[in-house]
Amino acid sequence: MRVSLTKKIFFNFLILSIVPIIIIDTYFYYKSKDALINRTFDQLTTVRIEKTTRLKDFFNQSFNDINLLTNYSLKDSTFCCFNKYDDKIAHNLQNEIKNGIVTNGIYKKVILVTQNNDIWYFDTENNSVLEDVKSTSPEYKLLISSIRQTKEKSKPQIYDVKNSYTSKHHSILLINKVYKNNLFLGAIILEISLNAINKIMYENNPHNGLGKTGETYLVGADYYMRSTSRFKDNSVFKIKVQTDGVNEAFNNIVGTKQILDYRKIPVLSSYSKVNINGLNWVVLAEIDTKEAMIPIYLIRNDILFMSFILSILLLGLVEVLASKITAPIKKLKQVTDRISEGELGKFVDVKSNDEIGDLIFAFNKMIAQLEEQSIKLEEERILRIKSLFDGQEIERQRLSRELHDSLGQSILALKMKFERIRETSDEKKLIIISETEELFFKIMTEIRNISNDLMPAVLTEFGLLMAIKKIVREFSANTNIEIEFNSNITNEIFDKKIETHIYRIVQEALSNIQKHSQASKVKLLINKLNNNIELFINDNGKGFILNKNVQIKGNGISNIKERINLLGGKVDYVSNINKGTSIKCIIPIN
Repeated sequence: MRVSLTKKIFFNFLILSIVPIIIIDTYFYYKSKDALINRTFDQLTTVRIEKTTRLKDFFNQSFNDINLLTNYSLKDSTFCCFNKYDDKIAHNLQNEIKNGIVTNGIYKKVILVTQNNDIWYFDTENNSVLEDVKSTSPEYKLLISSIRQTKEKSKPQIYDVKNSYTSKHHSILLINKVYKNNLFLGAIILEISLNAINKIMYENNPHNGLGKTGETYLVGADYYMRSTSRFKDNSVFKIKVQTDGVNEAFNNIVGTKQILDYRKIPVLSSYSKVNINGLNWVVLAEIDTKEAMIPIYLIRNDILFMSFILSILLLGLVEVLASKITAPIKKLKQVTDRISEGELGKFVDVKSNDEIGDLIFAFNKMIAQLEEQSIKLEEERILRIKSLFDGQEIERQRLSRELHDSLGQSILALKMKFERIRETSDEKKLIIISETEELFFKIMTEIRNISNDLMPAVLTEFGLLMAIKKIVREFSANTNIEIEFNSNITNEIFDKKIETHIYRIVQEALSNIQKHSQASKVKLLINKLNNNIELFINDNGKGFILNKNVQIKGNGISNIKERINLLGGKVDYVSNINKGTSIKCIIPIN
């Protein structure tokens, strides 16, 4: 498939223009993405730390509350009065609890367990004091077991339990044993409300820094949630969260990571342990990756839009540049096409100070040289045609002279002899017939010589070597020029066209030596080497100045060159003044 230079330049420029844009856009996109992710992780970490701090402050306040309530109970001997239930005792307990701590929304119940394992509790929701007598229930046994498990006498302990005595759901119990003079009086228990935890952890406001999908939540050592999920109701002790973030947090790793959350949705997560005595919890702050990536998607769309606009502008600019670069080349092609059709003298009129300008200058120079050579070739063609016709005319004139001067006179004499026979006596007829026979022999010899000049019989009958030897003998006999002839050719027969042309080349060269060289010695070599015949002719004559004008002057040299060209060979002339001339021809046999 042919692709024009304009298209190649266009696409190359376009690629060189767009590739840097793609690289720069990709670099800034990923740098912006990394910066956004890092900023989001920083925000999540800030929220996580803030929630952890608030959670610690909350439990520190709860510890203060139970200590305060314990001291108040010892001061007023609260546990001494709980031998049996009556309204007066209940009213006094209610007032003591209200005076001791503030329970608004923080504690669901304030529970007192006597040394006899009787349970009294203050229901903050109904604002009443009740006695529970279900001592055989599993919740009762769990509560009493939790009290007995407290190791220290006067230091509060936290218990994270499910389905406790006081609640059918998750409960966080803060327990403190009460002693007086090393005598166990009972225990005070604060049941912390789940709502109090959720007020700290639960966020459902899109303007709180966590967007529409962000949330913070707690996970216990059993991998179940300890605070309400933003996306699923009744999640405490119902949803198991065993993600990479939770596992790393339980391994005391504080970090950030892109993970799949408990919903199997990609999120950006910041996680750590809570580090509150008695609670083996981890806290996580997360936001959906899709929402976190919205700004980077907007940046990506802006980058793509700007890249598209810039690519369109570059497309137009590259088109103009490509057309400007290739316009001189197109003109050059048009002129070349016209020249190939024979319209010489057409030049490219384009001025450019670059490599294309140099190319056009060289092209115009080449056209000028072609035009000059075309004129010279035409002149040489005319001279060759003239030489051909002149040679033919000279040959005709020579044949005409020979026929007229020699053969014609002999035939006329023969005619006269026959006429004399009629008029002479019988005695002289025999003499005339004898003279006529001699005249007939002379005419036959003349005809044979003319025939040999046109097509030597010796070449046809005996081959190239014998024909060349005959020429050498006649040349030496007729000119008194010493000639040395050598050849490695024996009786080989070559193509008739090759033999004829070689014979005529030798004949033409020796004729030129006889006419022009004033030589006294000639050396002639004809050898067969590989698949070539090498012909070498050298004389010691006066020589001549070898140039173009001399090479095309006269018929001899032109005829030799033409014959060599017809055979597909090569010819070299070497001539020096007063040092002779050499002709070397190489003619392929095949």
